[in-house]
Amino acid sequence: MLTVIQPPAKYDKIVKNNVEENVNHMSGALRKLEYELKKIQGTEARKLGARAIMRRHMRKALYPFRKETLNEIQRAVAEAHSNLDLALKVLQIQSTSVIRHDVASLVRW
Repeated sequence: MLTVIQPPAKYDKIVKNNVEENVNHMSGALRKLEYELKKIQGTEARKLGARAIMRRHMRKALYPFRKETLNEIQRAVAEAHSNLDLALKVLQIQSTSVIRHDVASLVRW
């Protein structure tokens, strides 16, 4: 997903940079999700009794994120999705424009 759009593609540099920037933004959101997941998976129990340890793990399993964290993750993913969707639509329009130009030049030939 992090590969750079290669030169044979007939896209404007601005469009290419925009798409790559949005892909990088999406990768950042995914890294944040991975970080939050590792925080949950890496919870170590203090020296408590077995009952307290079980209770703590049950609470973490039922609701591992704070509400603010969930909202922040949801906003980041929604924004990244929107940006990536827009970049792909711009890329599609650019591709269509290049194809139309090529067809028009063939018809005139």
